[in-house]
Amino acid sequence: MVRLQPNFVHWKWWQQRMNLARNDFFQFGRPECLALGGAPRYAISLDNELLRGSSGLSESFGSPCLASQEDFEIGKVELWGLV
Repeated sequence: MVRLQPNFVHWKWWQQRMNLARNDFFQFGRPECLALGGAPRYAISLDNELLRGSSGLSESFGSPCLASQEDFEIGKVELWGLV
């Protein structure tokens, strides 16, 4: 998991960092949302219209809220795919 602003920070999956199996909630998708990470909240989730999102403490990555507030409006979305 990565945050680019105000400064670059990245968090690795807990099992890789601590050799512990906290959880393996990398990705979650359903018709109403797309999310990464989990427990107790998603590291980041986007609604199905890509207009609103939320972020919170994620045990999957040990990351804090990645936005300036837990619930936010989305200005732009950039998705990458590696082939």
